[in-house]
Amino acid sequence: MQLVYLLVAIGIYGQVFAASRGYIAVPLERSSDSMYYIESLMIGKSKQQLKKVILDTGSADVVLTGSTYKYEKSLFYPEYVAQYGSSDPFHMFQQNGTISGNDWILQGFTFGVTNVTNIDSFYGVFGVGYPSIEAMDPYENFPMKLESQGLIDYQIYSVSGRSGDSNIVFGGIDTGAYKGPLVKTQIGFEVGPLSTRQYHTVTAVTVSAIKIATHNTRTSISTQKLIYTLDTGSNGLMIPEPVYTNLLTAIHAKKQWQDDTPFFQKDALAAEFLTFDITGFLVSIPLTDLIDECTAMRGSQYCSLRIGIINIGTDSYVATLPNSIFKYIYTVFDLQANQVFMAPYGPAASKSIKQVSNTHFPVETTTAPNYDDIYRTMYQTSDETTIQRSSSTKICRR
Repeated sequence: MQLVYLLVAIGIYGQVFAASRGYIAVPLERSSDSMYYIESLMIGKSKQQLKKVILDTGSADVVLTGSTYKYEKSLFYPEYVAQYGSSDPFHMFQQNGTISGNDWILQGFTFGVTNVTNIDSFYGVFGVGYPSIEAMDPYENFPMKLESQGLIDYQIYSVSGRSGDSNIVFGGIDTGAYKGPLVKTQIGFEVGPLSTRQYHTVTAVTVSAIKIATHNTRTSISTQKLIYTLDTGSNGLMIPEPVYTNLLTAIHAKKQWQDDTPFFQKDALAAEFLTFDITGFLVSIPLTDLIDECTAMRGSQYCSLRIGIINIGTDSYVATLPNSIFKYIYTVFDLQANQVFMAPYGPAASKSIKQVSNTHFPVETTTAPNYDDIYRTMYQTSDETTIQRSSSTKICRR
């Protein structure tokens, strides 16, 4: 089984929607591994319903496979070669059509189609990220198209990922979903060894520190700044190797190894949490959110975790937070001002969606405590903190 479903487009894509009220609310179906599916929309003249199409804030385009959309190949459609994550490269054809929800319809929707049955086990990808990473020739991607068609007033979308009420609202904010003011932080730039990229490619924020809490102790496993993507299309945690090593050392649950994969005693994992410091705004998730495969070992259940290593400067210039983070914070992406707003969920309440315009932000906000203390120098593994294994931590190899 693949460790992490991390979606990065190489060549593919589409565009999107229509509505009234100045915003569009689309329900999401959340799977057991925190993937968020769009399955309520209809596409094309025949109104084929989407199924098993993941929402992806980490890519910019819409791509549908033959499992969710039937199309007729034409010599007039531009063709591209595309690849997502660990999928094999495949051919994709550009299409134009309509897409609709319960009370809205959008004409001139551009998207990509392919005859492969799945992409990393999904039937399609609904990308809503920065257009700078579009794989087809430049075009207005989903948030841009909504604004230019007058369906929303401002390129902003809000993600609610909590159980029982997962949705994404384009052009608006559900004030009944969270408590307190929305906390604002900056979307970061990729930083290389010699220069910083001067335009945005990913919805990534500065993480200043990472701690693990277990048995009334808190241990820092990272103290170096780095940008991490807030990506609905990735259900795993991708971190630099020193942070990964620190994490394995700090986890108190007993470990066993199968080949090069650590497995942890499942019951003990329930007491362990990761906390991410996003410019002073703290978000915690239980390690059990990252459970991948489980197996019986020595009379107990042991589980692997969806955690992988990313080599900054070689594999990528960004790390990745797991999309289970959306279960705990309401998140607003402002792609025009290049900012993200976050707040913990409030008690379940009736929806109260406020339209956002380019002149009016209708809700209370505040800046993160360390808003200006952002990632500016490329991450160096040699500067990362190192923790020592305690005598009480057992590592059993098999």
